[in-house]
Amino acid sequence: SLPATISSLKDRGPFEVREYFDDFYRNLQSGESFARSLNQLRNCFSDSISDQVFEILEFSRESGARDTALTLRALAEHTRADLQIRKEVLAKQSWIRNSAALAAIAPWLLLLLLSRSSNAISAYQSKGGIVILILGVCLTVIAFIWMSTQSKIQSAPRIFIKEKLDSNVAVKN
Repeated sequence: SLPATISSLKDRGPFEVREYFDDFYRNLQSGESFARSLNQLRNCFSDSISDQVFEILEFSRESGARDTALTLRALAEHTRADLQIRKEVLAKQSWIRNSAALAAIAPWLLLLLLSRSSNAISAYQSKGGIVILILGVCLTVIAFIWMSTQSKIQSAPRIFIKEKLDSNVAVKN
């Protein structure tokens, strides 16, 4: 059965998550419903990909679907392709972030080179020069912070969160 198969992962699953499946098994043994135990397991993983797997398992349990293995295989292929695309995007993003950091540093390197000239030193020691330097530092910091926030890649949203499950089960009981 599906609950027995999932419970068996407490002994055969990856070492890092055996504890979660052991908790799932103990919940079932204590009389918890499959849906509630699966929801608790879903919350342990708290990941959008695992949410999709658990949603398929829950649907299979409710509908008695015989194509669960095929559906899980299709999800695995889709997930592999999605992760590959994400890796490519992250690689390209790192180039862009490095270029932006270099663009933020370059004017200050130029200023450092110009500081060897007595004319540049006297120009930046005046009130106007100090204002320009302070304004340049502020704008560089703001631009770097903005670039850092804009360049973050968001993780996939969790669309199958089952927070409402507990209230629905309470109403049915």
